[in-house]
Amino acid sequence: MPRLPLGTAVSAPERVLLGRVRDLLERDLLEQSVTERLARAAFAAALLWLAIYWALS
Repeated sequence: MPRLPLGTAVSAPERVLLGRVRDLLERDLLEQSVTERLARAAFAAALLWLAIYWALS
């Protein structure tokens, strides 16, 4: 996952939010709930359909 450059100014609440998002994205399949897996699969499918639509238009 891309990280912010070292010199970037980030406030404390943003730093906490970025940490939580990073932790959520780096969890392995056994730690994820079924809902998280379905949400990721739906997002990937939506991006695929968007790419197909864009390529055919």
